[in-house]
Amino acid sequence: MTTAVSTTRRVCFDLSCSLRYPQFHPWISTPAQARDCVPDGPCNFAGATAYVSSKKRYVDFIDAQALLDCLLTADELITFNGRIYDLIALEKILGEEALKPIWCKPHHDLGGWSRWELRASVAEKLSPNLAARFDSVIEVRKALLAKDLEDWRAGTLAGTFRDTKFTRHLFDQYMREGSLKYTFIGVD
Repeated sequence: MTTAVSTTRRVCFDLSCSLRYPQFHPWISTPAQARDCVPDGPCNFAGATAYVSSKKRYVDFIDAQALLDCLLTADELITFNGRIYDLIALEKILGEEALKPIWCKPHHDLGGWSRWELRASVAEKLSPNLAARFDSVIEVRKALLAKDLEDWRAGTLAGTFRDTKFTRHLFDQYMREGSLKYTFIGVD
């Protein structure tokens, strides 16, 4: 008996930037609602981590355009609150026109699937013990990255790595449960 191997190119990612909503409310559940809350002024990209399924590896980004180029190669995207934060932030940084092809891709956005906070979702859907490892994942990754990067950049990428890693674990559980309630195609 052979097992089917998925050839779908999935990219799971998380980014860090200077975008802060004036007040974040649970009622923000669509990209349009998020865009209405985006403050004026610049948004600075700090870093991102993506897990690229076709390469079976994590990739760190310190350039927003390089992240976008990676996302463009994906058949599907996986995020946690990415439709109301990560993609909106990329629009603010790179422009809405640049993100149009991204909004056409199937997007598994797990924010709200279980809880609005990633650690709480991991504890509920996967394991409280796994959620307890949140801080240690950052420490280990930061120590590894600190050899080649400034401390603030290593810390930023360690955080996006952790969130990408745990979002991937949640995605696996989401697929096992078989619901596609938090899989979207299109902006709204």
